[in-house]
Amino acid sequence: MLKFIKKGLSTNYEAKDCLPTYGEQFRGLSPKGLMDQGAYQEACVLFGEQVNCLEFILAPEIEFSEAGSIIITGVPYQEIKLDDELLLRHKVYHVQVGQRLRFSQKLKGFRTYLSYMNKIADRASDQRTYAERYPNAAPEGVIRLMKGPEFAQLANPEVILEQGWQVGSQLSTMGMALTKWGESLALNSKGKMISSAVADGTMQMTPKGPFILLRHRQTIGGYPRIFNVTSEDIDRLAQLGPRDFIRFKLLL
Repeated sequence: MLKFIKKGLSTNYEAKDCLPTYGEQFRGLSPKGLMDQGAYQEACVLFGEQVNCLEFILAPEIEFSEAGSIIITGVPYQEIKLDDELLLRHKVYHVQVGQRLRFSQKLKGFRTYLSYMNKIADRASDQRTYAERYPNAAPEGVIRLMKGPEFAQLANPEVILEQGWQVGSQLSTMGMALTKWGESLALNSKGKMISSAVADGTMQMTPKGPFILLRHRQTIGGYPRIFNVTSEDIDRLAQLGPRDFIRFKLLL
């Protein structure tokens, strides 16, 4: 259904691969799935079923080879056009063969989602605000943490709550490095530990500093698991790019 005039930086997922698959970690298989699950599930609710999805960081230009329906979720753009028609996010649109979809300047955030099906769906839109769609989300910019199994190894855990944290240049679907101006997190001991299971949102303390694991992570790690991001805030990590600032809140 999608013919790429420009590929951008995008990954196409079949419907069966869009959601995480849990229960296979003992085999060394991470849950994977789309990075911002909330953005994808909004589209599924409007469509009424699970559908294919294109996840992208740099917007593509697309020509549709089949008639069908689309929904755009994730980060906002200055303009999104289907031929000459301006499109909104969180709304079902019908597309025809030969029509082209173009994106202009990204306004904020990191990842966008084009969910699509090769049939005509009922037109629907989601007019709710972000707070209404995500009632359990923390205030904008705040990532909530819980203490990890090796939390006690931190010499100065209060530093995580100080301002100045940024997403580092080491960023992928597997995880993100954190950098900080000023005092850094430190461990009481630099001794080795036995590799142990990790989860989505686990923050490991590596020799180069803290590193948060994301959905395409490994299944075990050999660095202290000092914190874990709450499940509700993992989608927010997916919308942070290099040099974006993060504020943390520790849940006691």
